[in-house]
Amino acid sequence: MALNAELGIDATASSSVAKPSMNARSSSPPAYSPQRPALERKSSKKTTSKEELGGDRFAVYAAIIVLFGFAILLAIFFYIRSVNSNAAGLSYYTLPQQVVNLNGQVIRMQVTVQVRSEDQEWLFENKKLLADIFQIEIGKVDPDDLHSEEGFDTVRAQFKSGLNQALKTDRIESVLINELLIQNRE
Repeated sequence: MALNAELGIDATASSSVAKPSMNARSSSPPAYSPQRPALERKSSKKTTSKEELGGDRFAVYAAIIVLFGFAILLAIFFYIRSVNSNAAGLSYYTLPQQVVNLNGQVIRMQVTVQVRSEDQEWLFENKKLLADIFQIEIGKVDPDDLHSEEGFDTVRAQFKSGLNQALKTDRIESVLINELLIQNRE
């Protein structure tokens, strides 16, 4: 009772409170349990979440650093690759694929026009005209020339000179044959 008086609990009220039984089967919690004030409970949750969040921040910072490092390495790789890819200072444009029927043979061909880097703007300004002239030049090809390596060189030189003459320029450095398909119609 002295304890009850110190705590400010009425003796009649304390006798009405059921005392927990010592029965092992009972799973109910004791009737009186000291609780912390709600304000204290909330603040303790905040500190717990801050501690957990601190660990998460480290992971986020580490991920950001790794991503930036990866991005820098990727940029260096592509820069080196682009510098080395056009060391000769050339620019290319692939003309649309053309199909023609010459002397009973169907020829499907696609070529790429090569110019100096300084002439790249000129090349893209005249790409429609180049495609039209190429269609005319492919009609002048002897299909038998396309069956040998020397014939390929002859056809490439014929395309180069024909395109340069039609455009009244000497900007085209070379004509490269990308795709060639010959089908006999006999």
